[in-house]
Amino acid sequence: MVQRVVRKVWLCFQRAHLRTQLLVTVNLFVVILLAGYLYIDFQRSVQSQLYEKTVSLSDEARTIQAAVQELNKVGNDAVQRHINTICATMNAGDSPGHTIEVVVDGKKFVSEATEHLDDHSSPWSELVSGSSNTDGVLVRVGERRKPLITKVRRKSLAGLGVLTGVTVFGALILNLLLIRLVTRPLERTVHAVREVGRGKLGTTVGVHTNFELTQLANEVSLMSRELARRNSDRDAQIDRARRLQSYLLPTQIQRDRIEIAIEFHPADEIAGDFVDILEYPNGDTLLCVADVVGHGIHAAIGSAVLKALLLTVDMNDPSPAAMLGWINQRFCKTSLPEDFASMVLMRVSKDGTQMVYASAGHELGYLRHSDGSFHDLNSSGTILGVDNQAEFEDIEFALHPNDLVVLLTDGIGETFNSDRVILGRGVITSVVENPSSAEASVVAKEIINKAVEHRGDSPALDDMTVLVLTVYPNDNANENMSSVKSAMQSQESL
Repeated sequence: MVQRVVRKVWLCFQRAHLRTQLLVTVNLFVVILLAGYLYIDFQRSVQSQLYEKTVSLSDEARTIQAAVQELNKVGNDAVQRHINTICATMNAGDSPGHTIEVVVDGKKFVSEATEHLDDHSSPWSELVSGSSNTDGVLVRVGERRKPLITKVRRKSLAGLGVLTGVTVFGALILNLLLIRLVTRPLERTVHAVREVGRGKLGTTVGVHTNFELTQLANEVSLMSRELARRNSDRDAQIDRARRLQSYLLPTQIQRDRIEIAIEFHPADEIAGDFVDILEYPNGDTLLCVADVVGHGIHAAIGSAVLKALLLTVDMNDPSPAAMLGWINQRFCKTSLPEDFASMVLMRVSKDGTQMVYASAGHELGYLRHSDGSFHDLNSSGTILGVDNQAEFEDIEFALHPNDLVVLLTDGIGETFNSDRVILGRGVITSVVENPSSAEASVVAKEIINKAVEHRGDSPALDDMTVLVLTVYPNDNANENMSSVKSAMQSQESL
């Protein structure tokens, strides 16, 4: 039980402000010293008073002894009256409980209480006394000990009051000094560190109270300025990387039979998602959507590697599966063992009547025919970076006018709201099955908007990319020269 109480007190002490800890420590130390000093001083004062009183009573006993020797010649009554008179006189003053005892030739005389109206019936063990024994006359004079000790205690308490006042005054002065020299400088320093932690880099603090805290404040200010400089350099590099990544995204190209729209939304300044559109020598179109594991700078580097590999692939080989195999072998050699990526390649014929795709563990895609039939575009091989000997399969579908193809990354379906509820593929499927418009750009934006609305105020945890392809009707082929509508939108206004 005692240990538990001590532990709770210690925990409270640890949580207290430094000013409170110093005040408690210093004042507790002063109180212990003061209590020890007062106890020792009280004991010493009591012993000194008792000694002085003993000496005084002994002197009184010798004086009474000389008088008794003379009065004894007159008679016993004279001796009794004499000690009664002396006792009454002493009790009337500041010597309460005065008692006198005289023994002459074996006969005892004791001052009578009725003569001075004071009780001196206490035993001699409770009295402080002095005595004189000469020429057969014994005189013993006593006085009650308790009033004497009470007097000393009152004097000590008066001293305690003075010392307590001095201690309280000293504690107030110490508290003010601690506030000015320690607490406020530390609070300003802590506030500056907190502001830096909240992103307000460059925040400084000025403290000039003592050497240690001034050094601490200077180091915090120096750290803040250095972090601001480094953050500025980082922002400049990130901005350059963002502009470079934006430059690597598809530029507008024209096709007679298809319309393509892209929505690209990085979770950070730069993304790990990658989307591209290339042209085969025979006029076919190659669509690519990839997703490097993670997001941010590391993933963006991976997507740049994939971009470089895709640009060097043999475009004379029309097989997306063969292209994925070639890219996978080189990605395994150029990436870290823990780096992985998913990718889907889709070849669309020049006349828009045929599509062939191969998927390296990529997110599920969708094909909706104009007649309402629906196909999931499943993965046809393992993700990139796992096995350099991995094989992939081409999957072919016929395309018809008004068909709709959707390729996307998993950041959309795996969008969470503030209650940690995932968006899921069902919402995406419903948009693809029943779009509000047949235009590719409208479908792409509608899918992204579903994810953004579901996320609400929650932060984006992954990049989101959508590529939508629609096939033009035959009678509109000449009127609608398709273009790659790259609606590059991001939270940072790419």
